[in-house]
Amino acid sequence: MIDNKKFNFNLIFSYAQFIVSAIFPILVMIHVSKALSVSTWGEILLFQSLSLFSCIIIFFGTDVYGLREISKFSSNSKKITEIISQVYHIRIINFLFYLLIAGLLSLLNNVSLNSILITASWTFALVISPLWIYIGLGKLKLFFLTELLTKTIIIITIYLNVSSDIQSNFLIFLLIITNYLVNSLSLFFLKKNISFSVLGLNEIKKIYKKTTPFFLIQFCANIFTTFPILIVGLTSGAAQAAIFGNAERLFRIFRSLYSPLNRIVLKFSVSRKIDNKEKKKEFMLAAIIGIVMFFVGSLFVFFFIENFLGPKYKDSINVSLILLAAIPFIFITNQILHSYIYPSNNELFFMKTLLWLTPINIISLFSLSYFMGSHGTALSMFVAELALFIAFFSFIKTKLRN
Repeated sequence: MIDNKKFNFNLIFSYAQFIVSAIFPILVMIHVSKALSVSTWGEILLFQSLSLFSCIIIFFGTDVYGLREISKFSSNSKKITEIISQVYHIRIINFLFYLLIAGLLSLLNNVSLNSILITASWTFALVISPLWIYIGLGKLKLFFLTELLTKTIIIITIYLNVSSDIQSNFLIFLLIITNYLVNSLSLFFLKKNISFSVLGLNEIKKIYKKTTPFFLIQFCANIFTTFPILIVGLTSGAAQAAIFGNAERLFRIFRSLYSPLNRIVLKFSVSRKIDNKEKKKEFMLAAIIGIVMFFVGSLFVFFFIENFLGPKYKDSINVSLILLAAIPFIFITNQILHSYIYPSNNELFFMKTLLWLTPINIISLFSLSYFMGSHGTALSMFVAELALFIAFFSFIKTKLRN
């Protein structure tokens, strides 16, 4: 059975950390959308999105793998230290390969060194994140307080010092240093759990084998969260990337509302026997919450863009509404994934589903983006989420019958 007191405590700080993470980019967006030109803001969003997309590859599924393993051995400090060492070994190896490939691409495609350095610096700041450790250990309070203090200082600095395109490089520096400060301080507080020792080649191979399903799942799934803005930037330019990026950020707030609960559900579900009747109730609740969030989100988007971003971002409204229509399907899908598929070790089903859905969805993404711009990109993301929901619903319907 779940320890309700521990569950509620972790859930409170999971949502508190989510609120800080969600509000920070919105506060940045409100100020920067007015202070900078549309194209300059779009270029910054493209740097950020490329860094996030790079992290998916570098993480190689280690965040989900590490969280699940730490949750299993939460009272075994030696095992926890071993898991942390394994995860960061994989991330460092992957980051070094990433630097090599990025360097080669810059030489072959004449990409500016400045762009490579910005993306690499931003990426590494995210690679060292220990959030998954804090969730697994049930110590989110410390991470939350560190993030809250750091981001409060940074947001004040941005509002006082960024007023035009001239300060765009300073803004990039502040956004990158935010991640370094939060993640470095959080790692320092975990120093007693961190002890690095060089892993052998065979052990590294075993870890890669364990994390591969999680990586394939995350890579395919994130094709439709971080990749679309890159496609918009490629096909329509930085200005359209800014319009789409602002809409996607607003959508991400409501999309992510279920994420803190999912992380805690995964932590506690791995050690709990699955009850089919209880699962049905959970899926119904997720659907109801999703529908409510769609209507709330639609009203919020109209109000927010009209009053805070202004007329130059009015096209972001329709893009946001298309994306928000997928919220009910996303909530149900996430509940199925974190309360049933991951805890019951059925991630191979998820991986196989994404592997056959991804090529279809990529074709849809490129074609609709090319012909319909930002609106087409948003529509392709909606179709992708709907297709994944149908696949999950069919799977869970069969499992709950048995």
